[in-house]
Amino acid sequence: MADPERTPVSALDVAKRLVLSRGGEYAAGVKDDIFNSMTLGDQESWKVGWKGKVEMCINLLKRHNPGQQVTALAIAGGPACDWERGELHNTFCRSHRELVLKQLGDIEDLQSWLDRYHPASPGNVSRDGRGEDAIEAM
Repeated sequence: MADPERTPVSALDVAKRLVLSRGGEYAAGVKDDIFNSMTLGDQESWKVGWKGKVEMCINLLKRHNPGQQVTALAIAGGPACDWERGELHNTFCRSHRELVLKQLGDIEDLQSWLDRYHPASPGNVSRDGRGEDAIEAM
């Protein structure tokens, strides 16, 4: 039997909580979430919605942290994750000079990266010395 904490949806939920708890934003979703199931029409691809959510997250982080670097976190996964990572690198990083891409292997890598660069601080979001904010885009 599969470990319920290791399913793609549960891993996504864990990743979202981790990133949000450190002051980041997320653009990842699943096919049955409200945005994909109710907002996008039958003829619209999830890819269009994902790109819109990523652009919004980047712009929010840039506006709230002017002049600071924004890091897009991409956790390895299947073909959809590979496509998303390619878009982050080839489209978004080229369009936003403040954006860098960090590839992570799994949830444990995400936790370690956040602990190193964005340590939890009670009642306060802490940033590393470079002042980076993260956008999680799995």
